[in-house]
Amino acid sequence: MLGKVMKHEFLDTGRVMIPLNLGAIGVLILGIMIECLNFPGDMLVILKVATILLYVFALMVLSVISYIYLAVRFYKSMFGSESYLTHTLPVGSFAKLNGKLLVALIWMLVNSAVCALSVIALIAVALKQADVTVPWGEVEQMLDMMFQMSPAALVAWCVLIFIVSSLQSLLMIYVSMSVGQLFQKHKIGASVLTYVIIYVVLQVISATVSATKSIALFEVSDSMDMIDPGFTMGYLMGDFYKDLLGMSLIMSAVCAVVFYGVTAYICNRKINLD
Repeated sequence: MLGKVMKHEFLDTGRVMIPLNLGAIGVLILGIMIECLNFPGDMLVILKVATILLYVFALMVLSVISYIYLAVRFYKSMFGSESYLTHTLPVGSFAKLNGKLLVALIWMLVNSAVCALSVIALIAVALKQADVTVPWGEVEQMLDMMFQMSPAALVAWCVLIFIVSSLQSLLMIYVSMSVGQLFQKHKIGASVLTYVIIYVVLQVISATVSATKSIALFEVSDSMDMIDPGFTMGYLMGDFYKDLLGMSLIMSAVCAVVFYGVTAYICNRKINLD
């Protein structure tokens, strides 16, 4: 059943998501072609600046429109105009939720991969055209000092955190819509209000944790009397950044689990289609 739900979701969402991603790739190709041009005059500079602005705008459109579309798609199919059809299908509520969630997550990861790879490609072309060599050895040493881990491990951590945080982001809007539809009137307004409340609470918690960790860092650095304070502070900052990555992952995972549990319970027991 889950596979059928995902297939149906891919077919429906692909009509919007595929053109968005192809548009971003098209702007990237245009940017690379213009970056490879070489003729004197200010017109080339203006053309390159205009292309960069268009490229940034395309990435913003891809990210924002995709997120809004996936959110609206979930609301319409689960609680809106298409909800009666959705809930009369011979598919369990968990399969419906999981299918929609997994497809939305996959599209978000595809969007992010397109954005990341296109940025890397454009920067690589620009560096090659400018005949600039990146000192990768120094970059690796700097990253090792800041995070106390190899670049490969740092990339793996960042990818894992991004996947979990993307899942949390989707579930945050899902749980907000699920709570909002429980109201008899102004369901969309209640959903938005729920989202804002959750967002503010999470920001307060995140800021409190970061501030507490920062205060502890400076207290430790002040209490240590060593010959090379810069060396000590560098390692302390490495621990600080590494702990922040770990706390970010844990917080996102816990929030995702809580949001999923509430959303699944409401979708299974508390659907209000009035």
